[in-house]
Amino acid sequence: GAFQRAEAAFARGRWGEARAGYAEAAALDSTCWLCYWRHGEVGRWFNLEGDPADSTHYFAHLTEFPERYQRLIQAQGLPLAARLDSLDALAKGSKEFLFGQFRRADELFHRGPLVGRSRREAMQSFQDVLKSQADFAPALEHVAWLNVAEGDSMGAASALARVAPLVDPKDPSFATLAIVELAYAWRFLPPAEAERRTRELARMARAAGIKDLDAGARYLAGFGAPQGELAFAEQLLPEPGFARSAGLARVLALIGMGRPDTAMALAHGLAYRSPELAVFVGELAGALRLAGVDSAAATARWADALPALAGAADAATGRLDLQRRAAWMLAILEWAEGHADSLRSAGPSTLPPGPLAILLQAEGAAARGAVDSALAATRLLTGIPGQDTDDPFFRSVLHLARASWNERGEHPARAIADLVWHENSDVHGYPSGDPQPAEVDWALSAFAQWRLGSLLERTGQQRDEACRAYGGVVRLWSDGDPPYRARADSARRRRSRLGCKEVP
Repeated sequence: GAFQRAEAAFARGRWGEARAGYAEAAALDSTCWLCYWRHGEVGRWFNLEGDPADSTHYFAHLTEFPERYQRLIQAQGLPLAARLDSLDALAKGSKEFLFGQFRRADELFHRGPLVGRSRREAMQSFQDVLKSQADFAPALEHVAWLNVAEGDSMGAASALARVAPLVDPKDPSFATLAIVELAYAWRFLPPAEAERRTRELARMARAAGIKDLDAGARYLAGFGAPQGELAFAEQLLPEPGFARSAGLARVLALIGMGRPDTAMALAHGLAYRSPELAVFVGELAGALRLAGVDSAAATARWADALPALAGAADAATGRLDLQRRAAWMLAILEWAEGHADSLRSAGPSTLPPGPLAILLQAEGAAARGAVDSALAATRLLTGIPGQDTDDPFFRSVLHLARASWNERGEHPARAIADLVWHENSDVHGYPSGDPQPAEVDWALSAFAQWRLGSLLERTGQQRDEACRAYGGVVRLWSDGDPPYRARADSARRRRSRLGCKEVP
């Protein structure tokens, strides 16, 4: 029947077909609560997460589900760290429960790094899913994605070879596969070959009716391929419909590659054409000042950005969310620079209770020396979904601050856990509009890896992890502006001192 057809489509990763099948099955039998749950589950890949039309049905009849489904559904409502603990226990107790294993792996992979868990932990659960169903396309796609992001070309090639025949180029799910294949090309093939593949995949995607090509470009940074993001964005820039999004991709890619001078020059041009991006550009200068690599240049860029950001914060008209963001970033920088006696550092009176206000209060506590209370106050903020953070820079500022507080409080292991956040791929919808938190996280990944490598080396912990962190810096910043290239050279020397293997 319709349900069986939908199950087969789901296993082959054909989301469009599967979603239609579950809807048909639910229409034929309105008491098929599992149909509603599966329909909602597939909706997650269409960015229709938690569609109330589905969840009201299955939550109301939770007790009619088998016990392991009940546990899986209940885990959805927990805060991130507790949700992962609950999914760990479920996966451990029911190895053969495919949906439990897959959801654990999916959550760990996309969001685990936000609470200090490496995305590599997800690999075992994806492999367990494939043991029980060798051609389960969603798991194969994720294995390929994880291997590309981790620089394992053989693992990625093998998973891509297995999944490619299963996916229908006319189904919306083809977009995911195309992005992973594109990322593979930019991570492992010569640039000229990767450029050729980009044009070819863009042609195939257009033929499949995929409109959000810019999202493909912007996703590449999440695979550790900002060079690909830059090249693809430059291919798309001449098309008026892509100008804004590809312009943002170019700025973020250049930050990721250690080229902030060019990035900021282009960002100012972008804000001139799209004035609503002016606050983003000012905040970007602030984030670079906080990340502190080329401190003299970063200070000058921040001084440049300050008047426009202060103007946006004090504007009597305009978007309230942008006013709040501008005022928040100004206050954060005041704390960071030790000018906390000014009026601004208390934060804007218009800032409503929520993540931004809590982080500002914690900055105040830390400045007074109460780092443990700053850490306690912000612990639960780490797992907030991207779309609930109110500012695309919130997560990066939060994790960089927490890592510093943990170091000051002599908790190096916790500081280490705070510096893996940028490995997340917690994206809501396709990244084609305003910059998402994950995109800012990716742009700052080499900054985090530099700090992580130094911290691991200083505390004499996990040599392999230090090698991996420094390897990221070498790969991303070797062609950067002079201060970044100098960091890449330094990371290369430290790798050789640690006896690391060659950088992939």
